Amino acid sequence: MKLISQRINMDKEIGEINVTPFVDVLLILLIIFMITAPVITKDIKISLPKEKFQKTVSTPQRDFIVALDSKNRIYYLKQKKNFTSLKAELIKYQKQGGEQIFIQADRRLNYGAVVKLMAQIQNLGFQDIGLLVEDR
Repeated sequence: MKLISQRINMDKEIGEINVTPFVDVLLILLIIFMITAPVITKDIKISLPKEKFQKTVSTPQRDFIVALDSKNRIYYLKQKKNFTSLKAELIKYQKQGGEQIFIQADRRLNYGAVVKLMAQIQNLGFQDIGLLVEDR
């Protein structure tokens, strides 16, 4: 009797799924994608599109527009400023409840100069910084 009962238990199918090989394959694929993704993105050439924008209504008392000319000079309210005097204006604007800053930069200006100004403004606590473009 003992032999018969052992044979019956061995004939039953196992209903469990072995996920170990599946996890191994997924981890290998993940490693492959992590290695190849940075290589793929370095070869992308970007050409920014030009679009026609709809006019938006803005409140003049809430607009703070900083202009950068082609020689990296800063202007606020059509007056030439250095960053120290601009910083004082920004802090004053922030105390009045202003949150949004717009940067109007010359297209011939180095991209790094615009990013540097944006970083300096963001370091003062402004999170809503926009770039103004000319409508076609």
